[in-house]
Amino acid sequence: MNHNQINTDVAAIRRAHGQFLEKGIVPEGIVPDFIKRSWQRSVDFGVPYDRIREVARIDETDLRVAVSQYGSLINLASPVMENLHQQLAGSGSVVLLCSGDGLILHSLGDPDFIPKAQHVALKPGVSWAEEQKGTNAIGTAIVEREPVVIYAGHHFIRQNHFLACSATPVLDPCGEVAGVLDITCDYRGHQRHTIALVQMAVRVIERQMFQHRFCRDLVFNVHPERNYLGSPFDVQVAFSPDGVYLAATPATCGQLDLQPGTFRGSFDELFDTSLEQVLRKLGSVSPPVIPARMRHNGSPVYLQLAQPAVVAKPAHGTPVTPPAQPRATPHESPQTLSGLTLDALGTERRHLPKGFLEELSPAPTAASVREAVTAQCNIAPLRADSLEQIELHAIQETIRHCNGNISAAARQLHVSRTTLYRKLKSSLAMRPDHRVTARRRRDDPQR
Repeated sequence: MNHNQINTDVAAIRRAHGQFLEKGIVPEGIVPDFIKRSWQRSVDFGVPYDRIREVARIDETDLRVAVSQYGSLINLASPVMENLHQQLAGSGSVVLLCSGDGLILHSLGDPDFIPKAQHVALKPGVSWAEEQKGTNAIGTAIVEREPVVIYAGHHFIRQNHFLACSATPVLDPCGEVAGVLDITCDYRGHQRHTIALVQMAVRVIERQMFQHRFCRDLVFNVHPERNYLGSPFDVQVAFSPDGVYLAATPATCGQLDLQPGTFRGSFDELFDTSLEQVLRKLGSVSPPVIPARMRHNGSPVYLQLAQPAVVAKPAHGTPVTPPAQPRATPHESPQTLSGLTLDALGTERRHLPKGFLEELSPAPTAASVREAVTAQCNIAPLRADSLEQIELHAIQETIRHCNGNISAAARQLHVSRTTLYRKLKSSLAMRPDHRVTARRRRDDPQR
């Protein structure tokens, strides 16, 4: 079962939870298989389902040690968490960053929800590993190594049944779980798109971790389609200055038939050209993007240098300085709002409702902008100024894959056509040129 398509029948979930506790069986179709596995692990760990007293928080000294140990992760994740917190303002949620073993390191939350969160120990210094808390989004995401939504009675401990939690593991460049990002709220305020927000935020953090880890090495953006270079759709691949393969971003490396730790070789063994040739070509073309092919299967890809500051030293010939990368302007970046067009959306005019383009609203309020970015998806661009822009590009990609069919895209995103039209309409209304055009139409009916 797709983690995004959870059954939200609270009564049915609680009955299933009760049947499992009493008889060890779960009715089919009520909870996902990963929940069944986690419930069984919780029993094996000896977690009491009726626990009232919470697991003790570690002392301040141990917490400071843990925070210091995960300092790099916290520094990279904090701006992303701040952004998430702003997007979720007023929703009654708390954003949590946890260690790779489930210890809460950092939290940001709405004042109204914080007392509830603290009542069940959702605060720094408390472990939410499955061994301590049974089935919960943080601990279960660590074990399953996948994004998970734990809704109401999915939680093994009954005291936590009022929660809805969406968590995604943060993978380090070696593919190991380095941490977990989680958004928790009262289940009555849960939104299906929340897991998409968490996944997108984690992609941003993972890419920053990757570039931080290989800051002294060559990092290339690689993708079969040129337009997706520099976004989480692509694969980042790191090489030493002399061309030895080091790693590829774990979340996307499958696109190149790579898995963390499985490939040993050089640039020339991965692509059908040499590193020296690529660097020379990148220095002579504008924009600095070149086509290549995968050595093992001949698949076409595009290469772009992500870290131009490194001076490469090829095994043979004169050292080559990678070319400087120009800063993308808004109209060049497919994921920025100012570059939004019908073509970029992949939307055919025949699929748009009558008056969609002519009846654009005035500039939206901050609240309407937040409402407009609730589309559900798995991936989104990195080079966006906010999560509104990240989710907008995710909508674009879904519509493109549906060949411009809004109805099909809405079904895939689990929203109504009306909701999707509203999001597209609001995103266009945010563009300064569209607001000017709309004003001109109002001022001059003959236009």
